[in-house]
Amino acid sequence: MGAYSAELKPGLSLNLVVVDPVNVFPGDYDSVSPLSPHYFRPRWWWVMGQRIHASRLIRLVANEVPVLLRPAYNFLGIPQAQILWDYVLHFQECRAAAARLLTKFSLTVFKTKMADILFSAGGTGQLDARIRFMTQNMNNDGVLAIDKDDEDVLKLETPLSGVTDIVRQSLEILAALNRTPAVKLLGISPSGFNATGESDIRNYYDYITSQQEKVLRNGIRTVLNCLQLHLHGKIDSSVTFDFAPLGEEDRAALATLQKTKADTIAVYLDRDIIAPEEARKALADDPDSGFADIDPEAVPEGNEMPDELSGESGTELDDVDKAGAVYDAALELTDDAEIWRTSKGGKHFQVDTETGAIVKGNVGQKTVNKSIQEKINSITIDFEKDNILPSLNETELEELGIGEKPVLLKKSVIDKNERDHPDVKRDDAAKIIGQALYNPDAVIPGNQDKPYINFISRTDEDKSSVTLLDIAENKDNLEIVHWHTVRNRSRRQLERKGERIRNEG
Repeated sequence: MGAYSAELKPGLSLNLVVVDPVNVFPGDYDSVSPLSPHYFRPRWWWVMGQRIHASRLIRLVANEVPVLLRPAYNFLGIPQAQILWDYVLHFQECRAAAARLLTKFSLTVFKTKMADILFSAGGTGQLDARIRFMTQNMNNDGVLAIDKDDEDVLKLETPLSGVTDIVRQSLEILAALNRTPAVKLLGISPSGFNATGESDIRNYYDYITSQQEKVLRNGIRTVLNCLQLHLHGKIDSSVTFDFAPLGEEDRAALATLQKTKADTIAVYLDRDIIAPEEARKALADDPDSGFADIDPEAVPEGNEMPDELSGESGTELDDVDKAGAVYDAALELTDDAEIWRTSKGGKHFQVDTETGAIVKGNVGQKTVNKSIQEKINSITIDFEKDNILPSLNETELEELGIGEKPVLLKKSVIDKNERDHPDVKRDDAAKIIGQALYNPDAVIPGNQDKPYINFISRTDEDKSSVTLLDIAENKDNLEIVHWHTVRNRSRRQLERKGERIRNEG
């Protein structure tokens, strides 16, 4: 079968018909040379007198027989019913024997002087009448009078213990031969200590999966190729199929497993063992994660963790998440908030918001210039129109290698930022943008394909202000793309991303 198959061209009819094995008989085959490709393989088949080429008949056989026995079974394998037939008869015999046993498991013996009865003139008539009376009135209210010296009545009962097990076992053997759990084939629940039948079901599904690959894979592949030739005139090897999974893991167990995986990834990410891209790739590669369609490389910019921790007023917030990662409670950005900086050497110090003087940490470090602080304090934002902000400091302009331009904050960007970062309050926008643009402690690339630069400034021990700026040379202004805050732990991810972009560029 290929692109030159005359019957499988586009526009012609294609029919798929299921033929019962009893209507099929093999044609000629080679039974002489084991080296022949047709050795005990029919070249033709007869379907109720109609000759069909072997390539047009798809055999789906589960129980193949040895080569020499193939003609005896019409080259179609042993029927499953034939395999089970002997065991079905055995079960029928056990069931019938058990039913007969129930009718005679109890026998009543009437002991009397048989010699007097047999040699008497009346014969056994009198005895027959007494036995008939006894059987007719054999119930809880019946009374039987016997001679206390010469007569007695005994009950002989056949033990029935084990009969049920014998009958049941003869039936369960059918399920074993059929490779089907008894609960599915017969509706019999599993018995025994702590028996659930889950392992039987799992083994059953594994067996079906193996049979799908062994019996059905080649036949369905042939049908798929025929459909491609019929529709498109050629076979595309990239078009394939897979069988639907059998059984689903318990939803609660699956949710627990996914939670454990997420916690593990969170710990590795928090300890800087893996990068955000690697964490996203782990999610994308897991079909049960719910994020199998995400792009591992498209790491969202900004705050990967919530800036605000929920908690009722007056209650302490837990500083350890369920994954074991430790974080600090968020502090609100207020006018009297402590402002911390990190020098290029990695030293941590605190500055006064009014004077810019260092009040904690290494006093020898660079302080915030008073003019810069005045520039930050002068920023006001009108959320109903475009805003022109002061140009960047000379230090950042030289570092970026660009000329002095005003900073533009468009009304459309304001609206988009409010949608993308609803956690950022309007009252904090000017402080976030001002601190990031005019007093940054990190200026790093923010996008692989666009001239976007992240300006980052540490605002306190918990958070940093981030503003993404478009510094395209063909524009008259430096345009703000977005602004927000990130936890200092998440800030490291932005810095690693910027370093990677810088190194690749």
